[in-house]
Amino acid sequence: MITITPDKLTKGETIQKSLEYLDQSLDFVMDKSIEQDYKLKIIFSSGKRLSEEYSQLLKESTIKCRGVILVDDWAACRLLVLRLLVKATPCPAQLNIHPENKIIFHYLYNLRFLRELFSQMNPLNRPHLLPKDFILETLLEVESRGFNLDCLSMNGYPLLLCSLPYQGDKSGYYLPSFHTVTLFANSYPKNIKRFVIIHELGHALYHLNNLKQQGQKLPGEEFEKLLKLLKLKYPPSRVTTLKTLKERHTEEVFANLLASYLLGHRKKDSQEKEVEKLLIVYLKSLRKSSAR
Repeated sequence: MITITPDKLTKGETIQKSLEYLDQSLDFVMDKSIEQDYKLKIIFSSGKRLSEEYSQLLKESTIKCRGVILVDDWAACRLLVLRLLVKATPCPAQLNIHPENKIIFHYLYNLRFLRELFSQMNPLNRPHLLPKDFILETLLEVESRGFNLDCLSMNGYPLLLCSLPYQGDKSGYYLPSFHTVTLFANSYPKNIKRFVIIHELGHALYHLNNLKQQGQKLPGEEFEKLLKLLKLKYPPSRVTTLKTLKERHTEEVFANLLASYLLGHRKKDSQEKEVEKLLIVYLKSLRKSSAR
């Protein structure tokens, strides 16, 4: 039985509540004694209520900066949980595309993924929280250096950047399926904190280059040239043979170089200068594309 309803997720300690909600949802969906039609009815109803809670919370405690929405502290926890659950929960329209069994299967996969994700978030470390004002200051700084923040919006769907009062297994990460960045509390110096923020924006930008926006792609030619040079100058380890791992390596290189350049860490090395030149061309192409 699901006793943690969507409205209760925003009450109390959100991550713990979300884990209880996920456990109850998994038990409910896996219960063979419950008819599948009834399961879908409850799932669709939960999805609608989650969406309503998310839309309401989105209007509160957030800062909009071009194609990015910023939120921190407890509000970030609540908004993160609701956004991810909304995206993970199917809606009735999917019955027009997929059979019921497939919808249930993907829903179970999403629930398990989110349970694993939330279970990695460790006890509070609020004193080292990255406040949204600091993040906004960082965004405005990189914008002044030529980074078009509007390009972080995906089909009009802004990038959600959540600064959490938790510790994670990393300082932050980008979740492509949810178009969301999570930042964890840390005691790093300010310049490292800025690097972490921009690095995650780099991951988002890398993924957006492969997605259509309003029927068009982000400037592809400039990015492809930059990507080709990165693969040449910064090849993965010889032991890395899987294509997915090679792609992940290139993505990390791109995010690191973007953050270094936008923070003004210029290199004298000829190899770095060649890459930086193409990076500048790419960033200019992003500004031109939004001006059209």
